[in-house]
Amino acid sequence: MHHVPPSRWPIALALYFGSGLTLGISQLPRLFGNFGLKPGVGNALIINILVPLVVVAVTVWYPRKRTAAPGAILAYAGVLLGSRLLAEWRFWIWPASFITTSINPIAVVGSLVSALIACAVVAMIAPWRRVGFPGKEDGPRCACGYSLSGLSGSCPECGTPIVPVGASKS
Repeated sequence: MHHVPPSRWPIALALYFGSGLTLGISQLPRLFGNFGLKPGVGNALIINILVPLVVVAVTVWYPRKRTAAPGAILAYAGVLLGSRLLAEWRFWIWPASFITTSINPIAVVGSLVSALIACAVVAMIAPWRRVGFPGKEDGPRCACGYSLSGLSGSCPECGTPIVPVGASKS
């Protein structure tokens, strides 16, 4: 079992957004147009293949559902912002319609599907990688692996109610 430090979440969110932004400002659609293909092929490649692959890679690096689901949406927001910056880099003159008219319904569905895929990846790699600190394996742990030492109420990772030691689980 490999434990990932919990303090990496800001880095993970920056990786999701930064990689989406990088893909958004990439010249991939123009490159496909130069080869005689439709520029939409490059956009489809970015939205349907490259962004989900990036989301899965970052999720494997930092496997936490609370970060993976919003991270997938941030990656698609990065792609949208990057493509808008490529169209008009002076963001201070953008009208509100510039952003709202450029939101593609396929990208919205893709972001939600990528969020679900990221959560599934977290569940699949849980036996090998977890967010938390190694150490006192004798302390109470949630079913998701989060250390419950000194906590009450519910698990901060998955929301499962914490049953005090000695109480029945009914």
